[in-house]
Parts: sequence; structure tokens; C-alpha cells
Amino acid sequence: MVGLENLKKEVPRTINSLLVSHSVPIFHIALLGNPGTGKTVMARTLAQIYYDLGILDKPDVVEKLRQDLVAKYMGQTEDRTNAAIKEAKGGVLFIDEAYNLASKDQGYEYGSIVINTLLPELENQRGRFLVIVAGYSKEMRDFMNQNPGLDSRFPVRLELEDPSIKTLMQIFQNMIFKKNKELASHDIKGSIAELLKKQRYEKGRKFGNTRAVRNIVDQIIKNQNDRLGERRGSASSISEEDRRTILLEDISNIETL
Repeated sequence: MVGLENLKKEVPRTINSLLVSHSVPIFHIALLGNPGTGKTVMARTLAQIYYDLGILDKPDVVEKLRQDLVAKYMGQTEDRTNAAIKEAKGGVLFIDEAYNLASKDQGYEYGSIVINTLLPELENQRGRFLVIVAGYSKEMRDFMNQNPGLDSRFPVRLELEDPSIKTLMQIFQNMIFKKNKELASHDIKGSIAELLKKQRYEKGRKFGNTRAVRNIVDQIIKNQNDRLGERRGSASSISEEDRRTILLEDISNIETL
């Protein structure tokens, strides 16, 4: 994996604890970072590694957002939350954008039911499943600090920094390679790097990072398909080299997300 340095530091600590003590307590985790910094990937990777080490019974990750847990009618939010906990038993419950549970704009009283239902289970079911909450750094800190129960039950907090442009370009090259494509000229890399710099500056923390790179790759391949498809002859007239090679014109009119 490119980047995810905090993950690469945390996992060896867990392995060392297991080797020395033959047991590892499950500490629930908060992942803090901007979009596209690898929070979901990290949750899935930790689930698989903890399963491989025998810490979890299964590598499954149950992924939830606020709208998956909060219901409109009395009693349903508790039922949804308890159902999510039951589904995640033995594995990981991953709540993305968890700070929305405390959002007054979205109805705090409903989100607070999720928190109040989840908190005792973090202790009562300790060791039986792992809960990972994730979201923007500032919002997540505010979310954790406003509830002492949350703050104490998530002792592991991993800050995922925005990847550098150099790292994003490594990710871009990896994605292109996995799609069996190659760049016709070095100018293409330079243009993509400039686009990423421009979009990061304009969008600030809403810049998509890895997600933006994936979007660029998808748009490039769509442009390439359009270019090749304009050849009105048979598909056999398009060589494998044509299909594999990305030209400078294929990166025109692309945007990031």
C-alpha cells in the first residue's frame, strides 16, 4: 500500500503484543482524516489482519452511516443499532462520518440514541467485536470530547494525513498499471500532477485525495474509449497497443472529485 503510514506503525505494535503476551485486548479505534485518506481501507485491512492473528473471529466489516442507524419512530433506532452490533459480532462495526450522530442540524436526540445504545455494548461485549469510527479530524475530536464515555472507549486514535502529490502520483501509476494501461509520454504525468495540485488548493479539505485519483483514471479511460470508438471500422482494427496506450489527448476535459 502507498501511504497509510499510521496503519503500518499500528499493526506491528499489535503483532508484538500478541507475540509477547499471547493475547491482545481489543481497543476500539477512531480514524481521523479528510476524504480519500484511506479510512475505509484501513478499517477493512485491520479487520483482515486482526482476523489472521486470531484476535477477531471473522474478517467481516459491517459499514454504517448515520442514516443506516437512525430511524423516524420511537424504538426503531435502538433496534437498528442493536441489529448492527449483532451483525458485527466477531468482526468490525465501522461507522463512517460518525460525528453526524451528534449533529444538531440532523436531530441530535435521534443520533444520541445510537450513542447511548452503543456505549454500554463497547464494554459489555469487549473482546467480541471491534468498533471503528471515522470522519473529519476536527469534527471527530469535537464529537469524542463532548461525551466522556466516547472519549474513554476509543483510546486508539489514528490521524490519516493527506497524501502528498508525490504519493497520489504513485497511486495514479498503480491504478493505471492494474488496468493494463501505459502512458505515451511523461508529459501526461506532469499534467495530472498539476491538476491534483490545483484541485487540492481550490477544494481544501474537501479534496478527494485517493478518490480524486480514481475519478481521474476512470475519466481518462472513458476518454480513451471515446477516442478509439470514433474509429468507425471493426473492433479488430484497434490493436492491443492502441487499447493499452493512454495519449495526451485522453486527459483533456477531466476533473477531480
